Amino acid sequence: MAAVHGRYLGIQPTAKHSTREVSHSSQCTASFSKCLKEDIKEEQRDAIWATAVMLANIAFASLNISSHEDAWPLKMSDPSDLQWLRLKVSDKALWKIADPVRPSSAFWKMSNTFSDILQLSPTRGIDGISPGLTEVCRLDSSSTAEDEVYFAFAHALSRLLGIPRGTATLGQVFSVLNTVTKEFYLCLETKDPVALLLLYLWYARAKRCRWWIDIRARYEIPAIREYLQRQHGDDENIQALIIAGDD
Repeated sequence: MAAVHGRYLGIQPTAKHSTREVSHSSQCTASFSKCLKEDIKEEQRDAIWATAVMLANIAFASLNISSHEDAWPLKMSDPSDLQWLRLKVSDKALWKIADPVRPSSAFWKMSNTFSDILQLSPTRGIDGISPGLTEVCRLDSSSTAEDEVYFAFAHALSRLLGIPRGTATLGQVFSVLNTVTKEFYLCLETKDPVALLLLYLWYARAKRCRWWIDIRARYEIPAIREYLQRQHGDDENIQALIIAGDD
């Protein structure tokens, strides 16, 4: 993580992975995978959670590029494009194992952050979602999370958009990603324009929360914007929300 941060601060003269960074990350991933295959003891639960979060953050910040033109979704698709999101979503699977909010956990004092992350969205309707988002997501008062792929993400994103820029907490930022379903993930994989727009708007608000979010946002915000302008420039609703997101 320190090596990635060094690139972010410009301490290392390249935007691409260093040998040290790749080596340490690979060793950590291999050791963690081995640990998960064994019986997990009570005293290991906090270490497992901390390692999972750290690896997910490293993946988030690990872009081996120097220009937004080489970033997803502008570049040709690759299985690793959304690895950072897969790892963030996989944190849910480790939640039951580590249970970081149990009273004996070292992370118990972060209960408020976890509560924000786990905040539930409405199950029906569009209360709280802006007219622009409801139109582009094709949502109405009868929409539900079960029927509409954008529903939960749009609701969580709307809560984030209601918070003044630069003041959102980590829990508020990641409550949006916590709504990502398999179906929404597939929309991103196939470069669905609405899913890309929603992620774009999330990046625009999330980037100031943590440096390892900003390091990816620096490339993928302009890449998503340019992709949507090239491929969906005739969609006035999408283009209007892009402009609004830049404000």
